[in-house]
Amino acid sequence: MRAADIPEALAVGDKREMLPFSMFAKEWEWWPRDRQAMIADRPESDSHDDLCRISAVVHAMCVRDGVAVPEWVFGYRSEQPLALAASIVVNGKVWHRSVSESPATCGFHNVWFSYRTLEPLSDAARRIKRVRKQYTP
Repeated sequence: MRAADIPEALAVGDKREMLPFSMFAKEWEWWPRDRQAMIADRPESDSHDDLCRISAVVHAMCVRDGVAVPEWVFGYRSEQPLALAASIVVNGKVWHRSVSESPATCGFHNVWFSYRTLEPLSDAARRIKRVRKQYTP
């Protein structure tokens, strides 16, 4: 999956609104040699909010993994705060946790999500293992 494919996947209107972002993040992890190709093309959509969300995800992943950020990413900023998942209520409990755990790049786009949303599976496994050790007698 490429960043340019995400708008089409979002347009399907699946109840699992985070699925296109999760699919993109997994393929990003699986195919590190293809990362530049995955982000080379500017996504097209009538939804400025979706383009801001896609840009925020790409920006965060590039910075995290040391990949050059494509220029198109810098063209999308939201005037109002957005959650990555449109169904998340701004200023709700999930919102505040997401903002507190967000990558620094979220501020540029004004699109907020927890770093865990895009966390590589190996990092998530280590984090979960550490937490379990803390609570296991």
